[in-house]
Parts: sequence; structure tokens; C-alpha cells
Amino acid sequence: MVRALLAGAMTGVMAPAVGNYIVQRKLSLLGDGLGHVAIAGVGLALMTGQA
Repeated sequence: MVRALLAGAMTGVMAPAVGNYIVQRKLSLLGDGLGHVAIAGVGLALMTGQA
């Protein structure tokens, strides 16, 4: 539970910074791709029992 809280906090801090950078550089398609990769990572973690 502590690891999940730390991961959520790190994501909450890093995601807005990365999002602002991506939008300023007009690479919003890259942001969409990152979202899909994150969903695949969650699925993989669930399948391997890491989540």
C-alpha cells in the first residue's frame, strides 16, 4: 500500500510537468501515446501479479 501511495504521489507531481512540456512543444500526440503505454503497463502488472 505504501508503494502504491508513493507511485501515485510521484505520478501526480511528474505528470503535469511532462504534460506542460509536451503541449508547449506541440507534441500532444506523444502524450496520447504515453497514456496508452501506461495502460499497457498496468495490464502487464495485473497479469504478472505485481499489482
